[in-house]
Amino acid sequence: MKKALSWLNAFVMIFAVTFIIVAFSYHMPDGNTNVRDYDLSAGWENTQTGKNADLLDIKKSEETVSIQRLLTANEASGASLCFQTSNLIFKVYLDDDLIYRFDPKLSSIEGKYYGDAIHYVNIPFFENTAELRIEYKALVKTNWTCFRQMKLQNARYYEYDILSKNLYKFLVSAIIIIFGVFLVMFGIVFDRDHTHRVESTSLGAFAIIMGIWTSSGSMVAQSFGDNPSFVRVLEYTALILLPVPVLTFIAAFTKSFGSKVFLAALALALANFLFTFTAVLIGAVDYHDILFLTHGVIVIGVAAVIYLLAKNIRHSRRMPNKKLVFAFLVMFAGGIIDLVRYYAVGSQDTAKFSRMGLTVFILVFAVYELQQLFDLTRRGMELEVMEKLAHTDGLTGLYNRNALEELEERIKHEDSGQYIFIQLDINGLKAINDTYGHAAGDSHISAAAEILLESFEGQRVFRMGGDEFLVVISGDNCAEILDRGIRRFNELQKEYNETVDGDRRLEIAYGTAEYEAGSHDPEEAERVADLRMYECKNKMKSAMA
Repeated sequence: MKKALSWLNAFVMIFAVTFIIVAFSYHMPDGNTNVRDYDLSAGWENTQTGKNADLLDIKKSEETVSIQRLLTANEASGASLCFQTSNLIFKVYLDDDLIYRFDPKLSSIEGKYYGDAIHYVNIPFFENTAELRIEYKALVKTNWTCFRQMKLQNARYYEYDILSKNLYKFLVSAIIIIFGVFLVMFGIVFDRDHTHRVESTSLGAFAIIMGIWTSSGSMVAQSFGDNPSFVRVLEYTALILLPVPVLTFIAAFTKSFGSKVFLAALALALANFLFTFTAVLIGAVDYHDILFLTHGVIVIGVAAVIYLLAKNIRHSRRMPNKKLVFAFLVMFAGGIIDLVRYYAVGSQDTAKFSRMGLTVFILVFAVYELQQLFDLTRRGMELEVMEKLAHTDGLTGLYNRNALEELEERIKHEDSGQYIFIQLDINGLKAINDTYGHAAGDSHISAAAEILLESFEGQRVFRMGGDEFLVVISGDNCAEILDRGIRRFNELQKEYNETVDGDRRLEIAYGTAEYEAGSHDPEEAERVADLRMYECKNKMKSAMA
């Protein structure tokens, strides 16, 4: 039954994710005849040279470049000029009237370039034809510094197209980030072993960082926000910090925290972080300009990881699971492919294969880490139960003699503290056992335990065995607690006896002794209380005679 429910939950989750993807992939036509969808990526002319202008091949230039094309009223009716840019500043004119300008002022932390941005330009009404002109400057020359997907289209539909085409990328990244947050929290809250806590929190941090970085290229964040440069900084920060959780995870996994290779690689990663942000903040460079340093640090970090794993295997201290090795190799291969694509091809989606490899890596390691954490949690709970059983009386739930011995050993070494020991004993328990059976005797003992717990609430109550109990009162106002407890004890004992037959009355003798921490052995105070308890017992027997 439990297995069937687990599969049912998995089906519900898969169905929900699939439904979201399908919902964003299709839309119902709304019947609006004014909706336009004209591709404007072609037909542009460079006004300086008179040659055709390629929007996807933008060269960096200190001078402003002007391109233009003819626009008809039929094309522009009910539509906006929608397009994406990377690291371009520009102005848009319609018949020499400025209708849009994009020249963001970046703070020092944002670097020199803003990254990718989405634009929606309202086209003013005009008749017949108009000249659409764009004047731009390229801030940097890269393979993706360009105007992309330029269309005359309803802005809502344009944004919808972006989301539907890139939703799977965003969902993969979002799920990885959520998993990372869950793993970090789970490791902190439930993992009691510090080494495994480092493993789980490092893996969680790695998932969060990779989720942020692999979301690049989806344009989903740019669709919802109005600060593309912040998205860019976040992606670069994630890439720069990437080696840190990987190295700490492997160090914990292989127990190599003291390894010089680990410490050197970690120091290099942190130094790259400090250098990059310092250089950007003072305006010396942009993140993109020294990205090769981060790539170099990542390669060195991968080499350090391979070395630590190989060394661990040679010494057989902790053999890695074959599935874990496979997952690591898949992710490593994806990263290498994307690195080659970045320098050789210049693809805009620089995390395509890393995203695939990361998905495999996270899924395999998630199962592994969760199994480890659940095993540790289960063992911890078992130890708690065993410890409780070792210090608890099975019949009454009170502390037992083992717990008392530990308490006495602790207070014996305290420098100060006031205590009162109360030794108690049930009168006539043997007669009840002989007359009514041991079940009645156990009920008698349980009743006594409940009375003591309520009378001396907040104090330690022990069952020493059989019909003997001990209460240890602590605090600066021990005498007041004792007086109040004894009064309540007598009241509850009287109330209980009114509910039972006369020969099953509960009578408890007691004796007390004061103890000052560090003055002598607490067992001496226990013996004094025991002697006074027997004096009380004899007086009670004499009174009955």
